[in-house]
Amino acid sequence: MIPHFVRIVSLLVAILCAVDVAWAADVNAWLDRTRISAGETAQLTLEAEGQVSGRPDTAPLETDFEVLGMSTGSRVNIVNGRTDARTTWTLTLSPKRSGRLTIPALRIGGSRSTALTLEVSDVPAPAPDSGADILIETELAPREPYVQAQLLYTVRLLSAVPISGGQLSDPKPENTLVQRLGEDREYALMRNGRRYQVIERRYALFPQTSGPLELAAPVFDGEIPDSSRRRTSPFKRFFGNDPFFGSDPFDDLMTPTRRVRVRGEPAELDIRPRPDAAQGAHWLPAERLLLNGAWQPDTEAIQVGEPVTLVLEIEARGLTGGQLPNPLPANVDGFNVYPDQAQRQTDSGDSGVTGHLQQKIAFIPERSGELALPAIEVHWWDTQANQERIASLPGRMLHVTPAAGQATQDTSARVTMQPAGDDNVSDHAVADISMPEPSQALLKSPRTSSPGPWPWISAALAIGWLVTLVFWWVRSRGIRHAVPGEKSTASKAMEANVARKQFLAACQANDATTARRMLLAWAAAHWPTDPPQGLEALAQRLHDPVAGEALAELNRALYKEDGTWNGVSLSKCLQQLPQQDSGKPTARDVLAPLYPHLTYLPKG
Repeated sequence: MIPHFVRIVSLLVAILCAVDVAWAADVNAWLDRTRISAGETAQLTLEAEGQVSGRPDTAPLETDFEVLGMSTGSRVNIVNGRTDARTTWTLTLSPKRSGRLTIPALRIGGSRSTALTLEVSDVPAPAPDSGADILIETELAPREPYVQAQLLYTVRLLSAVPISGGQLSDPKPENTLVQRLGEDREYALMRNGRRYQVIERRYALFPQTSGPLELAAPVFDGEIPDSSRRRTSPFKRFFGNDPFFGSDPFDDLMTPTRRVRVRGEPAELDIRPRPDAAQGAHWLPAERLLLNGAWQPDTEAIQVGEPVTLVLEIEARGLTGGQLPNPLPANVDGFNVYPDQAQRQTDSGDSGVTGHLQQKIAFIPERSGELALPAIEVHWWDTQANQERIASLPGRMLHVTPAAGQATQDTSARVTMQPAGDDNVSDHAVADISMPEPSQALLKSPRTSSPGPWPWISAALAIGWLVTLVFWWVRSRGIRHAVPGEKSTASKAMEANVARKQFLAACQANDATTARRMLLAWAAAHWPTDPPQGLEALAQRLHDPVAGEALAELNRALYKEDGTWNGVSLSKCLQQLPQQDSGKPTARDVLAPLYPHLTYLPKG
């Protein structure tokens, strides 16, 4: 009994194995090439009998290959009444390493393909003079840039064959800001007797740290015609090589394509740190920097309380607008200084980026006399001459006179309304607010005559002068209330509390723009006499490395392409602002950030 049972089980196993072999035989597999070079692709074709709706399981390929694409096709042939249906899958494989690689058996439904072997030789990327169909060239300038300075990176894709479609990778080096310059340029050139179509793309890179910088090799993934599988159009016999039509216009439509992957050359640079010879408070490595200014009004004589506005403009080639600092002067003796929000702009072209900054600064004199407005200087590093330069705007002297209301008050106290040649004028006719000592003649004058209209005139003049005095006092109070820092303590506390709540709400909502604006408003209400001019100044005032890093993260988020930011860490660091102190770090203690109003980076 038992031997009979064993024979039955053995028979069933043999039948199952035969069925499995039959299933495996239903899926054929082959490669378009069995030997390729590093960076090239191979096409794997799977063919199954019948109309199959499933797809191959490509998971076993992920160890050694990247599947760049998969296409499916089917055909049906009827020969002598016999129907032959086939389903094919074409996979484009990009090897992850060189050597002898095995393409494992792939399962399609209940069937499996046979395993194959692919030889991948370890050869470098095609050189510019290699005569390859597709190649990539790169160019870097300068080769040894300074930290936070502009580095121009050019990538050229050269193709001697038509490209049906594809994608060229962008550089993504670590600790580096990348800005694409304009649109792609397209042109043609001759190389080793072959004509190439060129797609040129340029980038401006700004390394944020000194030391080695690695640029990965650029990669192009695309499709090109597969001449080995070219099919002849059925219209060939109608068009042929007719001189009018040329070749068959449908021939290109019948040519299959294949996926390709081409790699360029990687690069490694040595980023130089900020040199010790750079003495400026801000690190500004640029090819050229211009500083211009215009005064409004352009006059040497003004009155107390009358503003003089400086329209300041900075243009820097090789820097973005966000890198330019606010060149605000320190406390100016005799003036209150009120800067507007700086307007920043970045223009890009073939030669790189150019940053622009425009800012209006109002100077309001507090007292009369000869007052001096200081010169404004911007220290920058000339990357072409490799030395520090200073762009300066000269100062000016102003003759400040008392306000109009003050002059009226000084002269009105000495005016009397006594008609000349009238000895019988009543003492009520004197309109002297300071009440000077009456003369003996007036004391002895008789009071028998009618006072006439003079008392009413005197009263009207006195009332008019009082109205003028009250108007001048109210106007001066209005100007003072318009000045930040002159509000009442309760009003300032209320503004600070409102701004603080809005700042924390913006952090919870991850709104970087609103968080920055409300944080500066909170700081201005908290320190009304000396508000910090931007997040960098606020970070230096806090003396808290954790808060400084959180502010730097906010800075970077404002200039990210996706704009993502998590404000939880910043809200935890800045629940309250400290009181003002005098222990501010000097300008040389820290390296000025790439974006003065956005980042806070250590030197080098």
